[in-house]
Amino acid sequence: MLSLDEVRDENALKALQAEWTTLLAQSREATPFQSWEWVYPWWCHYRQGSLCVYTIREDSRLVALFPLVETRLWKLPIRRLAFMGAPGSDYNAMLAVAGREEECWQAFLHHLDSHKQSWDLTDFVFLREGSTLTRSRSESLQMDLLTCRRCPQSVLPSTWDDYLTLLTRKMRSNISRGRKQMVRDFQAVIETTQSDDVAATMTAFFRLHAMRWESRGVSGAFSDPGVQAWHQEVARGFQSQGWLRLHRVRIGEEIKAVLYCFRFGDLTMFYNCGFDISLARYSPGTVLLSHAIEAAIAEGCRAFDFTRGDETYKYDWHVQEEHSYRLMIGSGTLRSRLALLLVRMENQVEALGSYLRNWIWGRHSMKTRIAARWMSLTAKLKRRFSNPDASAKRSAQKPDRPAQQQSVAQQQKRRSPRTQTTDGVKHDLGQTADDHKQPGQPPIHSQG
Repeated sequence: MLSLDEVRDENALKALQAEWTTLLAQSREATPFQSWEWVYPWWCHYRQGSLCVYTIREDSRLVALFPLVETRLWKLPIRRLAFMGAPGSDYNAMLAVAGREEECWQAFLHHLDSHKQSWDLTDFVFLREGSTLTRSRSESLQMDLLTCRRCPQSVLPSTWDDYLTLLTRKMRSNISRGRKQMVRDFQAVIETTQSDDVAATMTAFFRLHAMRWESRGVSGAFSDPGVQAWHQEVARGFQSQGWLRLHRVRIGEEIKAVLYCFRFGDLTMFYNCGFDISLARYSPGTVLLSHAIEAAIAEGCRAFDFTRGDETYKYDWHVQEEHSYRLMIGSGTLRSRLALLLVRMENQVEALGSYLRNWIWGRHSMKTRIAARWMSLTAKLKRRFSNPDASAKRSAQKPDRPAQQQSVAQQQKRRSPRTQTTDGVKHDLGQTADDHKQPGQPPIHSQG
């Protein structure tokens, strides 16, 4: 028998840490953005809204968790439930024991239905494709699912040489030429940051990211001291778990570029990048991307996830398109209907903004976009039809998945990232990954 409870006290929230971490390892849909190391520091540094964390237990065992906060929609008298850390998280999800997702989600929807007087809008942004939250419906609640963002992802072969063959001739030429120029002109060292140098590298990342955006007359996503303090704490926590992949370009003792990535399970996720604008013609961002992808292949990752955002430079890396989604649930009140209308309008405006950004900062041909989408569709069809018994096999393997994930996490924790040195590449990065990610601001997304 499942029981649902609300956690609104910070001391009670702290008491969940051990169970939270255990549940993360048992959840199929988890990403690092649902980890205690990401969510709790966000709450400590922002405290936006009021705590409204939902726990679902079977007897005394925690089987599902919804880490939510209650806020106001645009400071209007509209009560909104949203994921903690959502504006700065690339993906959001319910944490649930593998195989229990559907029943836990239905239990949560039943709770919303029976407590309609306490909320107006439940707003879940950046849900991944295949998420339980995007598949299930409730007959008694008004539910609206919108496409949020394109999420390009590069499926990785077993070797870097094999990956190079997937790139265009021009891209391979840029990589070869860029490596020679970077070594010749600067004797640059490209490396993965060691644990004792994380704080200094993150400080350099904030400075370099701000430098480039200030040159355009705007402040970057990491210019606020609160954002910096949050990500310093996140970096320490992720390093302790073996999830942090902080790549950098160093010339002498000076850090000239930093790529901020996470390794989680069989994925490497790209979060953001900063570089010295005086080296822009050497494209240090792409220098680091090539290094990060090569390192991910060496670690045996299945894919390199560029996360949310359809910035044009991502399409140089032989990607296929996935999407993230926004699920809105209305309680049926007048305020709820108004909130749904406003959010739909916001989604359309931001879709236009994404199009204009790519038009201004550089575009790829429609052929490139179509090719990426075609790759995604063919990959899905192959997964579905290549093996008729695949679904049955996956179902049979579900109980073993949490143990496998936990084993991977333990291996990552024991293994600190090695320092890897290579050459760079010369190619214009354009925008860094989703520079719109501003954790202290309302979420930004676009319709796919």
